[in-house]
Amino acid sequence: LAVLTATFDVFGGGTLGTVAVSGGGMTSWTSINSVDFSDIATPTSRLHMFRALQASPGSGTITISTSGGTSEKAAVWAVEQFCAVDSSGTNGSGAGVQSATNRSDGSGDPNTLTVTLAALGDATNNVVYASFGSGEDATMTPGSGYTELTDQNDGAGQGVTLETQWKLPGTTTPNAGGISAFVDSGGIGIEIKVAP
Repeated sequence: LAVLTATFDVFGGGTLGTVAVSGGGMTSWTSINSVDFSDIATPTSRLHMFRALQASPGSGTITISTSGGTSEKAAVWAVEQFCAVDSSGTNGSGAGVQSATNRSDGSGDPNTLTVTLAALGDATNNVVYASFGSGEDATMTPGSGYTELTDQNDGAGQGVTLETQWKLPGTTTPNAGGISAFVDSGGIGIEIKVAP
């Protein structure tokens, strides 16, 4: 589950809160990683990634809540399911080989943001899944060979976009393009281990 939250005023008003996830027929949701990004000193956007694992998940509403923040204005989320993953450990920990983040605070004209992972544990069979957030209403594009799963903004013209993508076999450099010049962005990439 990828979640992008943003404060009320991209020019500095408000603070970002802590995000929690529940429901969807899952016993619990565990945070994998997060990254803050902004084109000012105080972060105005935060990208989160969560995991949950059950042999026989149920169904139902997923609830995403924030606490401790002020003037939070927008949230965009995407839920993806991967099957045939390593089910060892606690709540999917065995499937999570590694994660990494990157951010751009809108200086210059990068247009593309890349998350760099370490060498993959299994470069033939493991998936790489990545999510990217942008502080604008944008149409982002997945990295070469990656399949885009989600590309959506908050729907209210608040200026945040979430893009998700995956590849099998994965690479160590998932990236997203289509980011305008001088726009802040953040990304999280994870390697997902195949079932033995």
